[in-house]
Amino acid sequence: MRRAIIWTLLTVLLLPQAASAREEKRDSLVRLISADMARLVEIDGMEYRKIVGEAVFLHNDTYLYCDSAYWNVKGDYIDAIGHVRIEQENTVLTGDSIKYVIPENTARFRGHLVELLDKDSNILRTNHLDYNTKDSVAFFYRGGAMKDSDGNLIESLTGRYQARLGKFDFIGEVEMFSDSLFFTCDTLYYDTGTEVAEFYGRTRGWYGPNCIYSGDGRYERPHEKFYFHRDVHILTEEYELWCDSLYYDRNTEYSRLLGNVQLLDTVDNAIALAGDLRYWNDPRRAELYRDPAVVLITEGEGGGRDSVFMASDTLIYYTRRMFELDSALVAAAKERYDVAMVDPLASMKKNSGPQSAVPQSAAAPEDTTASADTVAVVQDSLALPPPPDTTSVSFVEAYHNVRIYKSDIQLLCDSLLFTSIDSIARIFKEPVIWYEIRNQITADSMQFLLRNQTLEKGFLFSNAFVISEEEPGKYYHQIKSPEMIGYFKDNQVSRFDALGGVNALFFVAEDSVVTTMNQKECRLMTGRLKDGQVQRILYTENIKSDAYPVEELTEDKSRLRNFNWMPDLRPATRYDVTQRPVHLSGRKEMTPAPWFPEFRYADRYFEGYMEGVLAEIESRKPIIWIERQ
Repeated sequence: MRRAIIWTLLTVLLLPQAASAREEKRDSLVRLISADMARLVEIDGMEYRKIVGEAVFLHNDTYLYCDSAYWNVKGDYIDAIGHVRIEQENTVLTGDSIKYVIPENTARFRGHLVELLDKDSNILRTNHLDYNTKDSVAFFYRGGAMKDSDGNLIESLTGRYQARLGKFDFIGEVEMFSDSLFFTCDTLYYDTGTEVAEFYGRTRGWYGPNCIYSGDGRYERPHEKFYFHRDVHILTEEYELWCDSLYYDRNTEYSRLLGNVQLLDTVDNAIALAGDLRYWNDPRRAELYRDPAVVLITEGEGGGRDSVFMASDTLIYYTRRMFELDSALVAAAKERYDVAMVDPLASMKKNSGPQSAVPQSAAAPEDTTASADTVAVVQDSLALPPPPDTTSVSFVEAYHNVRIYKSDIQLLCDSLLFTSIDSIARIFKEPVIWYEIRNQITADSMQFLLRNQTLEKGFLFSNAFVISEEEPGKYYHQIKSPEMIGYFKDNQVSRFDALGGVNALFFVAEDSVVTTMNQKECRLMTGRLKDGQVQRILYTENIKSDAYPVEELTEDKSRLRNFNWMPDLRPATRYDVTQRPVHLSGRKEMTPAPWFPEFRYADRYFEGYMEGVLAEIESRKPIIWIERQ
């Protein structure tokens, strides 16, 4: 009897609890926390739990809020309607309605506006979004746009948000606005924690009138750093650039371009080529490495174009303001210019003539009646320092294995230096110049004076030697002296002076046959040329002249000492200077930009926002040629 009572008690107490445990286990995946009313209803033969009035569900540590819901327990899904909201940690999703599929842990948001707000106040809006409450991952499709707390915006056709990682993926028709920058690409990954955006596939960017195209890229917003890769093409108002990869620091305005680099300067008609180009904007400095070259596009005769190709192991261009320069450097440049402007022959003629009295004006008597106020004003004015000279000065430096090619002139040397202080190019270490193929010029060093971008004078210092080929392999006109000066007109030699003891050999032809060699010695020699042909030569002081029949000459007799004819070293084509190809300009195809973002989804989900952004940008700049289609 006792056993029966105990068994009965256990049955009464334990069986309901076991049944309740089984029921709780089955329903523990989703819990209804609160509601105004809940009852069973049947719709199309299916049983639902109808939840009415500020319903709250809990699942996967995620709260689901709605006005009403139909919970199909057998089908394991919930249809939530009206002011639907999901909250999971710091992620909030809102919409008109969802279907929550319990086995898939997925809330399928649908409606005229679905919004996701993350912990960093990034707002994602769309019409179609699926959120996995177990993995904390949202997928949107059929178009969506995301705007952050700073007003930056990204939109795409489809995408994903990973709440635990704080990352957005935008896929298909991606368009982005950030800090006055605009981008489009096929795929974009954005990390909300680091604020880094990675672009993939047909990446294009715009900043005012400047644009860039590449295969992919990266933007680090906190540090304002950019990286672009694969077929990079950049267009600015003054420049057009190509390279394989680009790094740009917007804060320091430093750029580094790598691999098949070309920079087209449309203002100065110049092209820079290199495997590695480093550029600083302020102060302006460009360094070119890895087979660098520079192409200067010039206007040729008859309106045609000619080009100068220059290459070396290292090329450097930079600018400084005059007051920033060392005074010794400025003084040396000005002294070079003053010396270059002197005509030695004209000075000699002037000094050899009668000395004329130079009129001297009488000095004014000292005025000792100046008032104290006047003295004070003078003293104050003398105490004020003069304003700094902000004139911009340009420098060009080329080091090691310098090569220059132009259709009518070529050059080899070890190094070349130029500054706009004196507008003189200095050429060092065994320089060789070939002119019109048949003329060769050598010296220990050389200088060339340019004025108004035109060659005016050339100076040959120490062991100047000019060779002109009369008959290949046999006869060569030769002039040798310690120093020579060439004067140019229309970029052609119109006069030359040989100074300080001249030796020369000239071969004379009769009926196109060379018959005689004239040997000349003198202290000074000057020649006049027209169209590259010598018209007249004058010899001055200690003149010696001899003539020899050419048939009596040995090779030693027909060569001056240190004769060295070097046609094999001459860069015969521009490809002997640089093998790098030159891109044709793509400015016409890129202007105006045919792919500038339209922000279709932003216009839908953040109505009027991008129109205001563009209007504000245009109000800050004189003109932006990019227009929305």
